[in-house]
This record gives sequence, structure tokens and C-alpha cells, in this order.
Amino acid sequence: MKVKDDLEARGLVLDIGGGRRQTYLQYAHSDLVRVVTMDIEPGPKVDVVASATNMPLDRDSMDSVICFNVLEHIFDHRAALAEICRVMKPAGELYGWVPFTIGVHGAPNDYFRYTSSSLEKLLLESGLEPICIECCGNVFLSSFDLLRPHIRGWFVGRVLRILCLCLALVGYPLHVGLKRLVGERSPTPDPSPSGIWFTARVSAMQDRYG
Repeated sequence: MKVKDDLEARGLVLDIGGGRRQTYLQYAHSDLVRVVTMDIEPGPKVDVVASATNMPLDRDSMDSVICFNVLEHIFDHRAALAEICRVMKPAGELYGWVPFTIGVHGAPNDYFRYTSSSLEKLLLESGLEPICIECCGNVFLSSFDLLRPHIRGWFVGRVLRILCLCLALVGYPLHVGLKRLVGERSPTPDPSPSGIWFTARVSAMQDRYG
């Protein structure tokens, strides 16, 4: 689980789109001081109501930024990444996740899906230096994600969802095992990942005050 293993958010943390105080914050670093939650809609646990493309926050004010399942909903995603770069301290880090194989979903709009190559280019163009860009999941988990919204019904739907999830969890080890059996010792990333985990820092080449 990438969030549990790799989320090292610490200090003053900006959580973009995290209006429900997501459970992933329990995995943040022990040095975490405070979480500032920003969302486009007001809510009881939202600290700042604003768009990620125009944040009312000072330059170099955040130690860490979390951006999970948000970037695909922002049409001007370049502006959002540039704003993240602006508000993040030079030693700060961005932690992000974008879905890949998932049905169209609102909140309020759904614009993009990303590959690891496109994410790397977007981060670099925004003044951010990628630390890690990793495809996660596999074709079995991706199939489960795509089928889940179409499985309706209380009892039958629940049984089918459990069966699909079991297939996803069992299918991947079999998939990797078969690849290794035929001689592929280091399986290449699955072409149908569930999503992409990425981390980045402010580029050393970035002109912070130009």
C-alpha cells in the first residue's frame, strides 16, 4: 500500500480536496504539525475554500502538499501544479495519486487520465522535480474498479463485488507467477494500472522569486 508505506508528509501540510479528513492522514509522519484542508466547496472540516489553480496562501508556506484523486478534476492542471510549487517550501514534498482505469466520475467534472510519462512532463514543466512515479495495481484490480459501479442490488451485488475482489486479489499473484515462469524475472509495469502514485519536490533550478 503506497500511502501507508511512502506518505511522509510532515510539518504544515496542505491537503488539496481532502474535505472529509481522509483516513490516509493517519499514515503521515510523526512530525506532522497541522493539516490545512482546502476544497472548492465549504464544509465543516474545510479550512480554505479555494481552487487549486489560485490558492490564497503565501509563497513557501507549506512543508508538504497532499493531492489525492484531485488532479484529474482540474482542467487547468498545469496552473494547479504551478501553484503547488509556489506554496511549497524549497525542502517540501508533494504526495499525489491519480486514477488510471476508473469510470468517468464527477466532483464536479472529470477531465483527464495520466500515464507516468505525462505526469513526469507536467511536474517538470511546473517547476517540480519528480522523486517517484509508480504505476500501482494491475489488470485484475482495474477490471474490478470498472465493474464495481455496474454491480447493483443489495445481496446479489454484495456477493458479486466480493467475488470480483477475490478474483482481483488472487489473479495478480498468478499473473506475476506466470510471467516469471516463462522467464520474465522482473515483470514490467502492468499496462493497465489502477492508478499512479507520485512524489515530487521543488526543482533546484526553479526561480522562486523571479
